[in-house]
Parts: sequence; structure tokens; C-alpha cells
Amino acid sequence: MDFRRPLSVVAPTLDGDVLGVLAGAEEEFTGRRIHQVLGRYSEQGIRKAADRLVRQGIVSRRQAGQAKLYSLNRSHLAAPAIEELGSLRAKLIERQERERQEEIARERGEAQDVNFGSQIRSYVLHPYTMVKDHRTDFEVGSTDRVLDGDLDGFVHAYLMASAKGEDGH
Repeated sequence: MDFRRPLSVVAPTLDGDVLGVLAGAEEEFTGRRIHQVLGRYSEQGIRKAADRLVRQGIVSRRQAGQAKLYSLNRSHLAAPAIEELGSLRAKLIERQERERQEEIARERGEAQDVNFGSQIRSYVLHPYTMVKDHRTDFEVGSTDRVLDGDLDGFVHAYLMASAKGEDGH
């Protein structure tokens, strides 16, 4: 099944695409508006398909000035099935998005609140110098080394605490 054109299973012609547009909307459409939504086919072909569907009773048409307005005939026996098929694409996209979000959440792990006071390390630069890791209680007296990138002691302390299960998470 082509999920971009779910009604092509029932009506593989242009009629299925017109039904798909009308099934997914509450408002009425002109032939020109259906043409804009589909982005392909001629406007005349779309009007012919819509008129065919009107003759079959699946689509309702009313005159509004010069324009003909088309909508799905919701009282037709096939309308619930057409609406369900028309919503397949939206459901598929929603499902794929939900699965993608779940995969991202699995990769990131548990999210933690980042509130005031929930920092990992404290850097004290005055009146004395010290860097303390609050997860492991590891301290270094030389802030210059840490600020220059020497984090080996912190990494080692965190890995040791993680191995013991004492990383504070």
C-alpha cells in the first residue's frame, strides 16, 4: 500500500486521491482547491473525478455562486471506511514520529531535572582554589589544571563510583 495515497487500494485512479482529500477534511472544497492540495493532475480532471463521485453518491456537491463545492457524503454507507483509509497516512506519520521519539529517549537515557543547585561540579576561584565533583566528592585544589582540560581525575572517580553503583543517579 502506498501510504501517500491510501485510497489508491480502493480506487487506484484520480478518484481515490480526490476521496482522500475530501475524507481528511471537514470543510468543502472547490475543484481548484483540491487541485492545490494534490499538486498534480489537471483541474479539469479533478472536477471530472469529483463529478463521477457525485454521481456515485460518495461525494456531495452544492453550488455557491459560480463555484461547485465538494464534500464527502458522510451519510453514505462507505463514508466511515473512506474516512478511515484517508486517515491512514496521518496515523502512520504519527506512529513513526512516536517511535522516533522513543528511540531518541532510549539513546539519551533518563532525562534529569536541571534546577538551581543541581550542577555536577563547583569551581571555587576566590579566596581559595578548588574544584569539587558533587557526584563523587572528588576534589582538586588546582583550578588552573582543571580549567586547562585536565579532567582525568574526575573521569576516573566517576567511573569508579559508577562501577560501585554510587554515582548519585
